[in-house]
Amino acid sequence: MGLALQRKIMGEEEIPTCLFNGGTGGSLISEHFKNEDNPEDLITIYGKLLYRVRKCVVIKYSVNHEYPFLRFP
Repeated sequence: MGLALQRKIMGEEEIPTCLFNGGTGGSLISEHFKNEDNPEDLITIYGKLLYRVRKCVVIKYSVNHEYPFLRFP
């Protein structure tokens, strides 16, 4: 599904995209919520994904800071 979404965006808008899959099989949506006290909590699914995204070189060189929705807590 993610690849199809990326192809659609690239085909229609000509915007390259990068998706990070944070899904965990058999988990409830509520298990993916951020720990508001500690967003980088590596015990949580959100914290683990946030850690991986922040360590990714692609993010360091591609985020345009004019778009606040691309910022991470």
